[in-house]
Amino acid sequence: MGDVKINEWISDPKPEPPSSSKQTKTRDPSRQYDLNEKVWTNRATTVSFQPTYKHRPETEQQIYEILKYAAKNNENVKVVGSGSSYTELACTDGHLINLERFNRLLEVDRQTNRVTVEAGATLDQLNVKLAEAGLALSNLPASSTKTIGGVLSVGAHGSSVHKGILATDVLSLQIILADCTKVTCSRQVQPELFRAALCSLGAIGIIYTVTLQCVPIYSLQAVQYPIPFQNVLQDVTKLAEGSEYSRLWWFPHTEHCVVWQAKKSSRTEIPPPTVRQKLSTIRDKLVGMYSLVWTKTKKNSGTKKLEVKSRQSKETQSEDKLNFCRSLCIGW
Repeated sequence: MGDVKINEWISDPKPEPPSSSKQTKTRDPSRQYDLNEKVWTNRATTVSFQPTYKHRPETEQQIYEILKYAAKNNENVKVVGSGSSYTELACTDGHLINLERFNRLLEVDRQTNRVTVEAGATLDQLNVKLAEAGLALSNLPASSTKTIGGVLSVGAHGSSVHKGILATDVLSLQIILADCTKVTCSRQVQPELFRAALCSLGAIGIIYTVTLQCVPIYSLQAVQYPIPFQNVLQDVTKLAEGSEYSRLWWFPHTEHCVVWQAKKSSRTEIPPPTVRQKLSTIRDKLVGMYSLVWTKTKKNSGTKKLEVKSRQSKETQSEDKLNFCRSLCIGW
């Protein structure tokens, strides 16, 4: 593997004005920061709000200045990641801090396979740097667009019931508290703070850096296939535990699910995709979900009268699906 560049931005930051605050047309002379005029929306568009200030700090000192200013004016501060959460965790009428500029890989220890990274880095950015060092994370969620600090704050799980949640591989954290104190915690140093921060929902402070235990780089050999919803209800535990890594997608508008299972492979080189595989990927991403809807609609288009099941049958089916969702949240 080639040399890994340390203490450099994983990706070039977007050009921004000198101030850490997002520039807008409105300015209150009595305030240090420009007022925000834009609405923030999460990726799923399920949550929207308009903070008074939006910040993209570039230095640690700028973070301290924001916290001091907010404390002086009795204003709230929230930190946002990639916006992947469906909840209102990041909502605030005060200061919204985006740490996307804090995405540097700070240290790589090849002897212990440990790395230290700034919390604003996304998983896909980190994966690229880890691969250059011949390393990888032992477990990953279905999406790698999330930030390191974000997945830890919400206790995000990975894609394997045989491994712990993503926070399991965290060795230590640097956290900036509300009083501008920067503390280091681990399972040995301030263990109570450490455990609380691993699923803090943003209530402890600003996660600044994260030290992770990695593993030697590996490849995955994966299969993906459709399966009827009722079969999943009967075999959900078997499906989850039947492979080292497992994922399941349920399409509520159909009676089908898609199962993805993978295992580690000794293969180090990934062959280029064939034309058929490329076309299959395009079909799955662009029309896969909609073709399911179209097929279902077409099947029922000639039916003048829909069959109405008994009330008890409907309630039983709804309860089955609810229990199924609960099992997904707990186990997968």
